[in-house]
Amino acid sequence: MIGKFSAFVGFALFVTYLISITHSVLKSPIITFTASIPVICVVVVAVGMLIFDFKRMLFIVRKKK
Repeated sequence: MIGKFSAFVGFALFVTYLISITHSVLKSPIITFTASIPVICVVVVAVGMLIFDFKRMLFIVRKKK
């Protein structure tokens, strides 16, 4: 139960962190859109990996002895 709760909290905080990075890069007057494309690619890959791991963690079943 605590594992699922910590997974939800970690998921929400990490997504918030990634959104804030993306928002600050896209709204910066110094960084052009073409220069921010690598950041967007890294964020998309990170969210994909996060969703995969999050789903795996939620469906872990403990073996009963």
